[in-house]
Amino acid sequence: MKKIFALITIYVCSVAMFAANYSGSMTVNVNGTSTVQDGVTITVTETNGVYDMVVANLTLGELRLNGIAGTADGATSAFYADAMATIGSQSTTVKGLVRFTAKYLAADLELTVDGQPVKLTFDNSGKAFQLPNGDFEQWHAASGEPDHWHGFKSATGKFASTSNKIVLTQSTDIRPGATGSCAEIQSTFIIVTDANGTITNGRLAANSMTASNTGNHSEMDKNSTDTDNNGDKFYMEYPAKADAIKTWIYFKQGVANKEFPYATLSAVVFDGNYYQDPENKTYTNVAAKAQNKTIEVTDWKELVVPFDYNTYAKNNAAPNAILVTVSTNATPGKGSGKNAVDVLRLDDMELVYLAGINSVTYKGNAIAGETIQLGEGEVPVAADFTVDKQGVGSLAGINVVEKDGNYVAYIYVTSADLKTTQVCTVNMIVPKQTATGDVNADGKIDIIDLNILINIMLGQDKADKYNGRADLNGDGVVDIVDVNNVINLILHS
Repeated sequence: MKKIFALITIYVCSVAMFAANYSGSMTVNVNGTSTVQDGVTITVTETNGVYDMVVANLTLGELRLNGIAGTADGATSAFYADAMATIGSQSTTVKGLVRFTAKYLAADLELTVDGQPVKLTFDNSGKAFQLPNGDFEQWHAASGEPDHWHGFKSATGKFASTSNKIVLTQSTDIRPGATGSCAEIQSTFIIVTDANGTITNGRLAANSMTASNTGNHSEMDKNSTDTDNNGDKFYMEYPAKADAIKTWIYFKQGVANKEFPYATLSAVVFDGNYYQDPENKTYTNVAAKAQNKTIEVTDWKELVVPFDYNTYAKNNAAPNAILVTVSTNATPGKGSGKNAVDVLRLDDMELVYLAGINSVTYKGNAIAGETIQLGEGEVPVAADFTVDKQGVGSLAGINVVEKDGNYVAYIYVTSADLKTTQVCTVNMIVPKQTATGDVNADGKIDIIDLNILINIMLGQDKADKYNGRADLNGDGVVDIVDVNNVINLILHS
């Protein structure tokens, strides 16, 4: 008996490939009136690419949705539902897109309960896929640095006490249209050299009095247990692929420097093990970089820097962390000099995630509209479709549903942060069954069908364009026998 139980347990574990629970608040809109229900729990189970979902603790009743085909790519999974489900004791059709990672889930669902239209919206990800305090509004007094961001006051290294004179401060000289504060960094002349003003979400290291020495850098390491004066680690967990990093920036040099006129922004996605910027060796744990080392003197402007994944694809590094560093000078030690200060201000920094559908093909043919006429006996499947999508980390999927004797294909794309989605619906019409002798499938057997057969026999038309309807007796050829059969059908109709 124990052996049988063990075998059953092994079988169950091998079949149930994925199961996860998500808790949070659900927005429930009933006939236009919204309420927020806290403490909602969603359970998703996957078996061989097919998903079941249970939504518990809804006042409308427990929602159960089973057997929905989905897709997964990297950390993200998704499925589009158009299927019967139960909510409480009722049966109803549920439509909508559900997308999730191991920790986070977002869903937008539509259904009917007690004859009323209901929309359910859930998203427990919050700002998990963004840079914490990217608007630089929260600062901790102990070090005078913004939460989750660091300057030289929290630096490590044998020259950290000297470098802490380099300015990182909260400024209210903000971009037009904004409120609150921004971060300001300034270059500083220390003893005999210019020191760049620098801010990072990692930790700065000051190990050399030579500005260009790579012992002076920003660094990040998931294995480090060090924390700043606010108790935050010098590390940002980041299991996704953004398309770009965007920020507002202001840059002014104390003295116009024609030889070294640039500031710099660098964002590096890596596997979480030690990495430093600038590099002191070739790092093979990098997944992508977004770098602009030619930021010119400018009043406030929005700056967008795309991530480059292709160059680093050979590393096969999983994205688990992101190190962002901004400096007043792209070339270390080349600021405005002893009696001048370079100033750079940052505000509203965020990661950009794209998701969209550029084009869709069905069996190699571009779909021009939203309706496809199928051939006789043709049964469409998801593998018949290809999707040209936007977003390097986005997920594309297809779910083909049989509906009212025809088919509907739902093509969907969701961004890596689960926030942006696009769904394309393709209606696929199954041809009506035709009577024997109705060669052109117009619902009638008449002289037109007879003419088609004669043209085929004379070589003026092709039989294969009629999907086998021209070969009435099924002997593999269109000949006088088929012509006589149509004549008889016309005479006896």
